[in-house]
Amino acid sequence: MFVSLDLYIVQCSVFLMFIEAVGATFFSTSAKNNVNIEELFLDLSERMIEASEQSSELKQTTSASRRNVVVVDQEQELAKQTCC
Repeated sequence: MFVSLDLYIVQCSVFLMFIEAVGATFFSTSAKNNVNIEELFLDLSERMIEASEQSSELKQTTSASRRNVVVVDQEQELAKQTCC
């Protein structure tokens, strides 16, 4: 299938505006020519490590602040209060 270069450039510019708006990263890659493959996986790995570290930091602060929270099942409490 033939795609004109002008059409490709317009589509890429729209795509680049979209990924910038959502905070994504764009890599133009070619497995056949080995272009940007290693860079893509290094960036992905770094982002996954950062997200994992941030997630565990968030879990530590969240769990520390929720230590005094008690969950009560209201249905069980109501069943205990009513008697025959």
